[in-house]
Amino acid sequence: MEAYTWQMKNFESGVLDAGLRAYYKSDSNITNTVNTFLKQNNFSNFSQTEAKAALTFGQTFYLNFQQFNWAFFNRDSEAIAEINNYLSEVILTTDKIGFISEMIDLMSLDIEPDTKALSFVLEAFEQNKIENTFDSAFLFSVNQYSDLDLSDVNNHDPVIINYLVKVAVLRSLNPEWSNTKVFWEASKDIVHIALDVFGVVPVVGEVADLINGAIYAIEGDGVNATLSVASAIPFVGYGSLATKYGLKITASTLGTQIKLVWKITANGIEFGSSSKLRKVLGITSSSLQAHHIIPWAKRTHPAVQKAALSSNAFHMNEALNGIPLNTAFHSGSHPNYSNLVQQYLDAIPTNATPEQAYTAISTLILNIRTALLNNPTTRINELIF
Repeated sequence: MEAYTWQMKNFESGVLDAGLRAYYKSDSNITNTVNTFLKQNNFSNFSQTEAKAALTFGQTFYLNFQQFNWAFFNRDSEAIAEINNYLSEVILTTDKIGFISEMIDLMSLDIEPDTKALSFVLEAFEQNKIENTFDSAFLFSVNQYSDLDLSDVNNHDPVIINYLVKVAVLRSLNPEWSNTKVFWEASKDIVHIALDVFGVVPVVGEVADLINGAIYAIEGDGVNATLSVASAIPFVGYGSLATKYGLKITASTLGTQIKLVWKITANGIEFGSSSKLRKVLGITSSSLQAHHIIPWAKRTHPAVQKAALSSNAFHMNEALNGIPLNTAFHSGSHPNYSNLVQQYLDAIPTNATPEQAYTAISTLILNIRTALLNNPTTRINELIF
């Protein structure tokens, strides 16, 4: 016991400077944790070096006992290594100290902290993206931490959409959470996300429960994103550089829920990828093709764009606009069919309201669907309706 007493005094006065000594003595629990570790290792030089490093880390970030205890017993983890690597590349500021301290709090709640998510969050903090919108430069920089290839620009919109939805849901369900906690939890999904191409994304769990049955606009950037019920997808009034998103939940024929997404730009509304209608219709047979009743090429027609602004928010990939057709009767292009649809679309008055445009297009779709069902062996390019 006398040897331990002498060695402890030597550690305090010979290894620790005044600042570390004060932190070491500031909480008896911290003192006991360090002393127990040193005794278990017979006060070896290595154990004293480890203890000093842990105390330095704790003092730097003003860690309380719970935080210190977690950091100490995880000092060899990938998470602490990632934090130390980050600290070696930046100039420490008051903001960074507070941020790292909070991240330690959050990681201590996880059984095994997600190091990819941690790397993502650290990069986001450094690039000031926690409370601001992601951009291509940021997504490229964090590509190494994601299971999804973020160097592919086609993945940028899906990542942003899913991030904003996740953030909005977390914020709605947990209004007391800090911005850092919201971002941390949302980032766990981002780095491991496996997205389908933009336009149709499966929705399960709390997201589906929260937003089912309504049309929403995603408002705000970063962790300030919210989901607002929209009687129509907001479009008019956004600046020339603005990109906004709208979404609604619909049921697919497979019994799963699908999130249909609109990308709203200054040039109009984009509906994503035409190939996603197949998923909405639940088609699995190679002998069937997902047919857009209003052809995909007509998605920029003013009447279609206007219908997308209605309270029903028409989407080119929704089940209303789709029908499974045998590939024997529908393959390749169908110019006659498309031209006939064009004539009907052109007949919709240019001064029609969004609701009137939606009604007209819905009626047109119903008439074409009836013709298709009544003439199952007629090639689509020969169909009359």
